Amino acid sequence: MSRSQTYAHAKAEALQVRETYGIDGPSLKLQQMRKIYKHQGIDLIYWPFKLRVLRGAYICDEDGPTVMVYKKLPDDPKLFTLAHELKHHLIDNGACSTVDNSSDVREIAAEVFAAELLLPEAIFIEELHQRGVSLHQPVGLETVQRAIIDLKRETGTTLSYAGLSKRGERLGYAATGSLIQTKWKILEESIYGKPFHRQKYA
Repeated sequence: MSRSQTYAHAKAEALQVRETYGIDGPSLKLQQMRKIYKHQGIDLIYWPFKLRVLRGAYICDEDGPTVMVYKKLPDDPKLFTLAHELKHHLIDNGACSTVDNSSDVREIAAEVFAAELLLPEAIFIEELHQRGVSLHQPVGLETVQRAIIDLKRETGTTLSYAGLSKRGERLGYAATGSLIQTKWKILEESIYGKPFHRQKYA
């Protein structure tokens, strides 16, 4: 298959997983992912040691499929990593690992699969449209940023700001680099204030 066909196949497989497990909204939670892993017979191991670039690994040997993931990852990157490794289980063969900035086609396809599983592109487009941002009616960068922040806060999607930024740029909502360079947490706090658990009191 060509690169584009490989990525399209990964997206289609992610949507099939959503249909199979009854996931129909913009939010996929850790509990749901654990159920998928259990049903697929994947042994999930949380390792305590942080490595510089390795976030997760998929191994399938005589003992069956196993996914290892760094246990202290925040929920969003943890879920993305688990979704990434699920692609290796469903589509690929052998041992694979999630490495930051990998340019391998199989690894990129796993990133595509993970993003589509956590938040399908069609739902992303519809959610932005509901917030006044459409591909057919270009708006300013600040409007796109605000729509993405509201989407994340209001839907509870576990696709990270980094993932939302990449998708927004790829689809043409903003110029290349403009969303990825956004300091999302700072911008979110400037609009909504700091989360309660980060507030300091005299």
